[in-house]
Amino acid sequence: MRTKVPEKLIKIIDDIDAEGNASLTRLTVLKKWFEAPGRKNNNRLRAFAVWVARRALSRKGKTAGAAGELFSEARALFGGLGKVCPTLQAKAAADLHQRLRDFQNEFKSQQWGAVRIINNWNLLLVEQALAI
Repeated sequence: MRTKVPEKLIKIIDDIDAEGNASLTRLTVLKKWFEAPGRKNNNRLRAFAVWVARRALSRKGKTAGAAGELFSEARALFGGLGKVCPTLQAKAAADLHQRLRDFQNEFKSQQWGAVRIINNWNLLLVEQALAI
């Protein structure tokens, strides 16, 4: 039986493209879509993570220094992947994930606990996509 989830996802993506965000309650549809009852590998979740990373890597703007090198490495890693069943090279993905984590691994103490300082949100998106 076909669900209406793909249409809902497309609407959420259109809202994000148009307004820069989507309603949190509407994002709950993603939870159901990406659940994998009884399966360890979830191809939908991986494909979505790759899509998020590619969107973050495709944003315009100049980045120099260590951040620029990390962007170049990430673009090379994500460049040749398929859209439906993306398969990353495990060692290269793990190495890049660790370097991305180390790049923005500064914390600041706040009243409620330590808070991670993020200087480049696009690199954080790529890092989190690799974590998936």
